[in-house]
Amino acid sequence: MDTEKSVGTILREARLAKHLSLAEVEKGTSIRSRYLEAMENDEYDKTPGEVFLKGMIRNYGNFLGLNGPELVKLYKASAAGVAAESLRGNEIREVEKVKLNIQLKDPRDIGSGTGRFEMPELPWKQIGAGLAAVVILAAGYVAVPKAIDYFKNRPSEPSKQEQKLAEGTKTAAALDKVQVQMEAADDCWTEVSADGKEIFAGMLKAKDKKTFEAKDKLIVKYGNIGVMKLVVNGEVVDLQGEHGVAVKTYLSPRAQAASEKEKAETESQKQEQAEAKEKAATPAPAPVVAPAPQAAPAPEAVAPAQKQEQAADAVQTAPQAASEAKTVKTTKKKAKK
Repeated sequence: MDTEKSVGTILREARLAKHLSLAEVEKGTSIRSRYLEAMENDEYDKTPGEVFLKGMIRNYGNFLGLNGPELVKLYKASAAGVAAESLRGNEIREVEKVKLNIQLKDPRDIGSGTGRFEMPELPWKQIGAGLAAVVILAAGYVAVPKAIDYFKNRPSEPSKQEQKLAEGTKTAAALDKVQVQMEAADDCWTEVSADGKEIFAGMLKAKDKKTFEAKDKLIVKYGNIGVMKLVVNGEVVDLQGEHGVAVKTYLSPRAQAASEKEKAETESQKQEQAEAKEKAATPAPAPVVAPAPQAAPAPEAVAPAQKQEQAADAVQTAPQAASEAKTVKTTKKKAKK
């Protein structure tokens, strides 16, 4: 990273190198474009405040693939008028071994004055204290990090004040609206919109308390949600593990029910459309066609000319047939006689 350039110049060049607009960065970081432009121009007086500004620089840098903490360090150095390398954090040096140098006097330096060597009395109390110190240091080296992790990740139980605050808001939460109560443990820039209209934008200082209500929907943007204590519709919100910039949407019971109903209807419509599409893609079975009955063959037509020939033959053969019949009859009579 070029430390000779300002933070704003580094951010702007990185954004342009990725061909991103301020609107695209705003959508990806939840940081308003006017604050992005102010940072790129090094006009830090136009940002909400020091705490929020450092978080924005870190998140903006990480979004562009830069080293966010290094950019914050460069900003601090620029604000202090010193080189970035001169800023060093208070680091805790870890060691793997603890060495104690316990020195005892040489027994040969101690005599009884009788000319005979005597074993001196060892300082057992000091030796025991030294060994105890070694054991304590070794146990602490193992136990202290675990204890720190435990207290950092221990789920925080709601205090009596939070419980009382939650009980006091149950009546309001039972109404058909959404209510958010917040208390800041440290500085936090906050923006609140109720039913599409911005109703608050400002810095909440430590121990500041605010209550916001809306008919259907509250949208809250937090500069550092990890320092907030929230009660939504009478329920204490567990923010364990959340920190940094966050945008939250809170709905009234009626709006929540309508949202779930709309979601269910949308899923049902998608399923019906998918089934209809699948049905349309499946080819319909071909209809069974019964064979058509065959018509009886028509009698062979006799041409008129052939009919005339047949009639003429019948006329010619009629006398011959009659003569033959008469001859047969005469023959039968003779045979009888």
